[in-house]
Amino acid sequence: MEELGAAEKDAWAEVDRQHLRENVNQLQPFRGMPRTYGQLCKHYMENELMEDQPQATIPKAFTTTETYTRHLTQRIIPRWGRLAPAGIQSLDVEEWFKGLKKGNPKRNVIPLADPTIDKIRRVMHLVYLYGQRCNFLPRQQEGNPMNWVRQRTTSDYQALIMTPQQAFEILVNIPEPRRTLVLSDAATALRVSEILGLRWVDLNFDDLVMHVRRAYVWGRFKEPKSKASRAPVPLHPLLAGFLLAWREKTTYGKDGDFVFPSTRLKGKKPFSASILVQKYLRPAAVKAGLLREGQKTRFGFHNFRHSLASA
Repeated sequence: MEELGAAEKDAWAEVDRQHLRENVNQLQPFRGMPRTYGQLCKHYMENELMEDQPQATIPKAFTTTETYTRHLTQRIIPRWGRLAPAGIQSLDVEEWFKGLKKGNPKRNVIPLADPTIDKIRRVMHLVYLYGQRCNFLPRQQEGNPMNWVRQRTTSDYQALIMTPQQAFEILVNIPEPRRTLVLSDAATALRVSEILGLRWVDLNFDDLVMHVRRAYVWGRFKEPKSKASRAPVPLHPLLAGFLLAWREKTTYGKDGDFVFPSTRLKGKKPFSASILVQKYLRPAAVKAGLLREGQKTRFGFHNFRHSLASA
């Protein structure tokens, strides 16, 4: 019996080492009155983030629900989930934020930027507001300690600006059709998600107009980010020539096909923006001398928008 007890103890120690109990609990739906902040977070996710967003009172974009869920499950619940909502102190949260900004190289925890930390603060604030709206918490200000948490909202990040010559050198180091994709981004100042969402039917080569009807973000299609994004975009004759040349070569040239389809996915979805940046855009910037090999500076499609939108 003693050996069995020791084996059981070792098994539970391994469960705790791998945080299996926490992970299992996070997947279980919560019912009843939330007693801990973690239970309140789960109640919020089940009723605000997992509902049918088009039917919601205030619909949230897919990217928003994914971001909120990631912050809650990966950071907020592991740190604050076991405490009662009223037991979380604003100054303790601020100290935690300072640690998130520093990171932990020994544990391979990357430092977070101020805007990211502020988003975590806002998610925690929304959870408290949800608890107050559901009458789980007092509706007075003291029912939400996040009201007194201070956090810088701006970033020190400055976009790396390139000259038209540097942009040209990057383009010549990118193979087709990705070169035409990057050229489309640079010439129109559209978001890369909107470029990836284009189908051939969206391009009017007679009137030289591009219609933005969808965006491709994190493997899903969604509405363009703003009303301004849905406005017709002028199609420069030079860009139109590149696009027509690509349409003659691609296997997926029908009106309903994507302009920049993934051949690996047999044209059913467009390219992945993150893979494009990692495998093509950054290496091309290194070859052009704009970046150093291994340099940690943020660089992607947004740099073309910042650099060439008004050029």
